[in-house]
Amino acid sequence: MSGFTVFGQPVSWLETLAFFSGLWCVWLVKRMSLWNWPVGLFNVACFALLFLDARLYADAVLQIGFACSASTAGGNGGASKPAPAPCQ
Repeated sequence: MSGFTVFGQPVSWLETLAFFSGLWCVWLVKRMSLWNWPVGLFNVACFALLFLDARLYADAVLQIGFACSASTAGGNGGASKPAPAPCQ
């Protein structure tokens, strides 16, 4: 299932997609964009599939926990009131 090699190690396309979607999610968080929520859920799903394929079941269940946590937060961090404006 490897797509290519990096420093002699096989790397799958799913692993690459998971890595770059994680970077994208962090970039969106830094920009304070609400798009970080769906991108983060996509990242969690990629890693869950990757862990299931590697038979790392505890890590896959942990990803499900992350997805549930993100889903209950709903993109606003679970805050009941708007966050204060950042310092200038």
